[in-house]
Amino acid sequence: MAAIAKPPLVIFTDPGKDVDDTFALMLAAESDKYDLRAVISANEDAAGNVARYARMLLNAMGKEQIPVYQGEPGNRRPHLLCEVDDAIPKQNEGYLEAIQELSRTSEKVYVLGIAAMSGMAKLTEQTWFDPERFELYQMGGKIGNWEYNVGGDPKASQKVLDASKDMHFVTSNTTFQKPMQVGRDSQLHQYITRRAKEGNKAFGLLLDNWNAFVTYYDTRGFFPYLSDALAFSALEKDFVSFEKKKIKIEKSDGFIQLDEAGKEVLLSTETVDTAGFIDYLLKRLDKITSE
Repeated sequence: MAAIAKPPLVIFTDPGKDVDDTFALMLAAESDKYDLRAVISANEDAAGNVARYARMLLNAMGKEQIPVYQGEPGNRRPHLLCEVDDAIPKQNEGYLEAIQELSRTSEKVYVLGIAAMSGMAKLTEQTWFDPERFELYQMGGKIGNWEYNVGGDPKASQKVLDASKDMHFVTSNTTFQKPMQVGRDSQLHQYITRRAKEGNKAFGLLLDNWNAFVTYYDTRGFFPYLSDALAFSALEKDFVSFEKKKIKIEKSDGFIQLDEAGKEVLLSTETVDTAGFIDYLLKRLDKITSE
């Protein structure tokens, strides 16, 4: 019996700075449920280094077949905390053409945003974009407060919201919880350190990203959260629960507000099966071997 084709997945991401993007990208590349068909950089710099970092990471996982595209620029500084191998070339900028082709050959395309929504907004502007055939998930936003993925480009975020149907938001109200932090003494940090010492190149990059992040934020004693990895898991598992809410995005500051006159979305609750999620994460990471 022929294998059933997995539905295509597109990710907008800015790995190489906040380490949760790197975690999420590694999870998605090893997904049993989705076929990762396009990784599109966000908050890109002039040299395309964010996309180049994503390409380097996927190569280290032996995933050279997964296409990486250079996406939209951003104003979040620095764009990148990690070095990129000089041998990694600049990536193709034709991400919209690639997504259009996926939409021609697939009944439904799943789109996950774990960065600012500028690129996803470009997608929703296309004449061929059909909200019935694109299922959108976004990590970001905070009820009554600011968060970069939504607030970094509030006009783009509102444009996506307006164009979407039953969009899923995994907000920072859900993800910014103490059990979701990867501290020095955490089980997850010990795991990635061991895998890196064993010589796995992908985990070496992940550990370098964790160290660069902690060094950059050291004066605040800040450890990374697993926000983007949790957002990806919402496509596969039920560690996060959702409820229908009507929201609007404030144009001036990008705050998400509950509003009965707003757009109906599926909004994450603050309840998370943290133990189940960490177990899932470790089992998925176990699948990653060296290139």
